[in-house]
Amino acid sequence: MSDNYNYADAIKVLNKVVELNPQDAESYSNRGAVYGELGNYQQAIKDYDKAIELNPQDAEAYSDRGFAYAKLGYYQQAIKDYSKAIELNPQYAKAYSNRGAVYGELGNHQQAIKDFSKAIELNPQFAKAYFNRGIIYAKFGNYQQAIKDYDKAIELNPQFAKAYYSRGNAYGETGNHQRAIEDYSKSIELNPQYAMVHNNRGAVYAKLGNHQQAIKDFSKAIEVDSQDADAYYNRGNVYDETGNHQRAIEDYSKAIEVDPQFADAYYNRGTAYAKIGDNQAAYADITIAARLGHESAQNILKTQLH
Repeated sequence: MSDNYNYADAIKVLNKVVELNPQDAESYSNRGAVYGELGNYQQAIKDYDKAIELNPQDAEAYSDRGFAYAKLGYYQQAIKDYSKAIELNPQYAKAYSNRGAVYGELGNHQQAIKDFSKAIELNPQFAKAYFNRGIIYAKFGNYQQAIKDYDKAIELNPQFAKAYYSRGNAYGETGNHQRAIEDYSKSIELNPQYAMVHNNRGAVYAKLGNHQQAIKDFSKAIEVDSQDADAYYNRGNVYDETGNHQRAIEDYSKAIEVDPQFADAYYNRGTAYAKIGDNQAAYADITIAARLGHESAQNILKTQLH
């Protein structure tokens, strides 16, 4: 459905359809799909329940209800529904792929790969299944296999921004920073509002010593998402590394404001305070970082106690 589709009007129409024919399972499924588009997954589940009651052989209704359950974090119920959909329709590639995604969320990576591979076997043009399998391979540290899957996903869908982003991550992990930058740049071209891509490209530029470009990327990430604690922290690190300790302290402070449990930000702000001679503030931050479990901060305090 297009972004301009008026879902409220669609609900009104489907309410009328259901009222006129309360035994029509498909109408409940259609209304459930619209509720899903609106993010009202609880109501979507109620409609899928009714659709399944009226037509217990509807594999798609089970799959769609499974998706709604997964969105709400009810993963075991989601797996149960996807499994039922597959039982009713063993050729249902989407149900395998979605079940694989849930297994991935639960940390059952081997089963996730099996499900994604089955989805690909059933539908070799299924770009998202290749992408999802690549995500799991990357979690295993098998970056070369992950890159192969991202390559295929991009071949099938050249507009797949997240696939470029994830392939960029994999290239970064293997030390191929130039290819990582190229993929991040393509992802940004396709979706300029994805803060994490700006952040990750900035991190690569920082690693390569291109501080000016790194700061630009971190600043863009913050512009896109003002609650991105990592972007403030990363920009602070670049400012600190280039000797601008006051600006670094400001960014670390913002990161802490967004995430009060950010131990690294407390620690780095503490060291920045020490560099400008504010030892009292430095000690306070190192103490908080240690309390939050920061190992280096804990070691500093232990050294001072002995």
